[in-house]
Amino acid sequence: MDYMAVVKKAFRITIKNKYLWLFGFFAGASGGSYNLYSGGSGSGSDYRGKSDYSFEQFGADIKNFFLDHWTLIVSLTVLFIGIILFFMVMQILSQGALIGAVNKIDSAKSSSLRDGFKIGRKYFWRILGLGFLTGLAVFLALMILGTPIIFLFIYKMYVRGIILVLLGLAIFIPLSIVVNYVTVYGYRYIVLYDNKIIQALKSAFDLFIKNIWQSIVFSLILFLVGIATVIATFIILFAIAIPFIILGFLAYFVAQWIGAVIVSGLAFAIFIGLMFVLGAIMATFQSSLWTLAFKDLIKR
Repeated sequence: MDYMAVVKKAFRITIKNKYLWLFGFFAGASGGSYNLYSGGSGSGSDYRGKSDYSFEQFGADIKNFFLDHWTLIVSLTVLFIGIILFFMVMQILSQGALIGAVNKIDSAKSSSLRDGFKIGRKYFWRILGLGFLTGLAVFLALMILGTPIIFLFIYKMYVRGIILVLLGLAIFIPLSIVVNYVTVYGYRYIVLYDNKIIQALKSAFDLFIKNIWQSIVFSLILFLVGIATVIATFIILFAIAIPFIILGFLAYFVAQWIGAVIVSGLAFAIFIGLMFVLGAIMATFQSSLWTLAFKDLIKR
């Protein structure tokens, strides 16, 4: 197999079809953390800083806070859940959209953002179902292997626990790797061959077993590309940082801290934007490479 030919083709598709980056952004997106800090209000403030501030009073403060601000808390909770659900839906939809769009581009057919959304919607539930089943398999394996280990450590059987940890890792790591490849190939069987979920799982497993070495090589290529991307990102950020540092000092001398804060905020916004764009490009390239590799393996 000409691995470099596949890599170059995936790179060309990624660079020449920038609308794919939108799908790449969502396909590579991960959920963020949510942190809320707030001070207390009401009578509980009289206890702050005192040594007799009890756990019961802390609980009362929390209760009072919820009673006083329940509409705000409910609104923020609903908004947060809505954002999480939106990103989850778009992530699943974008998986199918990227696969279908790259396949059409590789087949010299016209493709657009609308086509991508259409493909993503068509296979949304099957991709969701396959991802759920493979994720459930990993979770069950972790529970089955991890539960006896936890009990061994609870009962202070450390030697047996450590031995079982090593045995568990020897089983869990290869299983996770296989499940990962089955998921990657399974998505493509669904989108490119219109397979049902179970049929896609069986076909994906069979394809991986017959092409273990080729699959590993493509993973290594993506790993090396990832390292190169990180290095290039640091170089770009360093190049961008130098003029902003100089500009920040000048702004401080002209407008004191206000100028420095404005320049810092602008630099931070550019940094965040650059991270989003590079992440979207990398996710698009990764999906494109796997789609082209999948098609090549099928031909073989």
